[in-house]
Amino acid sequence: MKPMSFVREECANHLPDGQCLGANFGPNLQPMPNTPRPRCLVAGRKRCAYFETCLAPMAQIATDPRRAKDLQEAAAEYLQITNQKAEGGRECPDCGCLLQPRKRLCPSCAKKRKKLANRQRAA
Repeated sequence: MKPMSFVREECANHLPDGQCLGANFGPNLQPMPNTPRPRCLVAGRKRCAYFETCLAPMAQIATDPRRAKDLQEAAAEYLQITNQKAEGGRECPDCGCLLQPRKRLCPSCAKKRKKLANRQRAA
């Protein structure tokens, strides 16, 4: 999944015509003054505070493994596009997507490795 697809699906500020409402939250989830923009910052390959505070953490708490992988890929690509390093930036050694805390592999790679180990054990 691309970061812009993630924004189109999940961002509360994104309008269908590509504009941004510009709302954001400060410390203690207090709303900050918003400044509407004619174009989404993520579409312009720039940093977006709302994406970083509200959308990117969704990748770490998603329960569906496929959805989690897609969201992690989008968040990782966003960090790469905006020249940032991931917090606790551990990557999966097989596919390179961001890992969840205390995990050695992403959910899809862990499943693949388990199947491979079972096949080898049975042979």
